[in-house]
Amino acid sequence: MLVAELKLGGLDATAVGDEGGFAPNILNNKDGLELIKVAIANAGYTGKIEIGVNVAASEFHKEGKYDLDFKNPNFDKSKWITPDQLLDLYQEFIKEYPIVFIEDPFDQDDRPAWTKITAATFIQIVGDDLTVTNPKRIQTAVEKKACNCLLLKVNQIDTVAESIQAHNLAKANGWGTMVSHRSSETEDTFIADLVVGLSTGQIKTGAPCTSERLAKYNQILRIEEELGSAAKMLENHSVNLRGSKVLKPKRETGPMDVKTLGIWRREKTTPADERFFTSKEQIGPKKNKPRAPTRSSRIRCSDSWLKCSEKTFGKW
Repeated sequence: MLVAELKLGGLDATAVGDEGGFAPNILNNKDGLELIKVAIANAGYTGKIEIGVNVAASEFHKEGKYDLDFKNPNFDKSKWITPDQLLDLYQEFIKEYPIVFIEDPFDQDDRPAWTKITAATFIQIVGDDLTVTNPKRIQTAVEKKACNCLLLKVNQIDTVAESIQAHNLAKANGWGTMVSHRSSETEDTFIADLVVGLSTGQIKTGAPCTSERLAKYNQILRIEEELGSAAKMLENHSVNLRGSKVLKPKRETGPMDVKTLGIWRREKTTPADERFFTSKEQIGPKKNKPRAPTRSSRIRCSDSWLKCSEKTFGKW
């Protein structure tokens, strides 16, 4: 449906960004949100699909203001806006579109603005550049009430143990945690296992367009299949997330460390399953069924929490 809307508007629907999403030549952010909103409605999913926005505001923060036309070499300083004006713009978007989270709405060092938007809105304010999966920066953000959700990137803090420490700190302070991919991804599916093992209920892994993004969604489908009736689909997240359905095990977990985190045990290779997402590269001739993604494997959740050392956990 989104492709149809892009073509209808005469936009380049085939341009794909580095995270698998479309990168059409639009003139302003509101046009992009409107295209997505119309595509959701035309697909019959109004009220079922919602929108998250990664602003990455540090990229266009200049001299204490924000340049929304920052890619234009002939910029006009008089059009730069203040943090308060940018907050007003976000609030306008939240009223008009089904936005459930905004990531990095302000520059990482513009902490007063972070605190203001967290207090002024009812959605998740996600810290990435602000917190960088670092417990010290998370604690500072907690004290300043600068956001209410952690973007967790394992290779941002380097170890699984420290990633779990960061998640536990966020959870202890009532935050949500969103496990995230990186821009330069591979088909490794570890973060799909991690998001269910930690019961964060939220994963950010790009558009279902390129194979390295699809691999994570396929892994979640396998986890759901193996858990069966033990899987629980959340109707609402613990922090301001409206109606989003995400997978987590029914088992409630307290604070965890690397020795007690549940491990998904990989077993034999699973046959191709038509429920799996597929990309153009993964689909053979028409006479063949879609193939399962590369490194497809069958997994199941252990009946008990297995113990392991950090060296053996995950098997990167």
